[in-house]
Amino acid sequence: MEVITEETSTFHDCGHQYHIECLRNWVLSTLPEKRLPNCTLCSESVPSLTQLRSLEFAPDEMARVQTEYTELAMPLGRRLYCPHPSCGSFLGSIDAPTRACERCERQVCTSCREVIWGTVEEHVCGVTEEDAVMRLARDSRWQRCNGCRSLVERTSGCHRMACRCGSQFCYLCGAAWKTCGC
Repeated sequence: MEVITEETSTFHDCGHQYHIECLRNWVLSTLPEKRLPNCTLCSESVPSLTQLRSLEFAPDEMARVQTEYTELAMPLGRRLYCPHPSCGSFLGSIDAPTRACERCERQVCTSCREVIWGTVEEHVCGVTEEDAVMRLARDSRWQRCNGCRSLVERTSGCHRMACRCGSQFCYLCGAAWKTCGC
């Protein structure tokens, strides 16, 4: 309710006047809540990015505001986040077929919103990392230990495998050693 001069004020896109420092603090306080500020007088939508630039944020604050503004201005269903559990970074829109996460350096499919294991050309939507490893194991003809279920690759020697868990099995069929006809 203070009288503010034109030099220390700015107009919100809807035409209502705000003190520049108050508007700057308001924007910075709403972004951590993952929401954009609305005019307190008429509930009109957020100030434009052009108007936010006129608030003379410090360079680090402006970079944060631009990043958050870009994310929050995008409709929720079009936003893409890194699906890796230790990351979760905002990647942008789902408009491109894939997006690269700058933070964890993973490729993400925008269709299934999953990490792409292997090459983009080999990616099949709905395939998890475990599925991809199992497909590689099958294609490479690796065998699973019949005791601990670890994957084993035979590089040379006979078909008798001795796993670190103590189990012995046939590399050709996976049965316990000396129980198969291989």
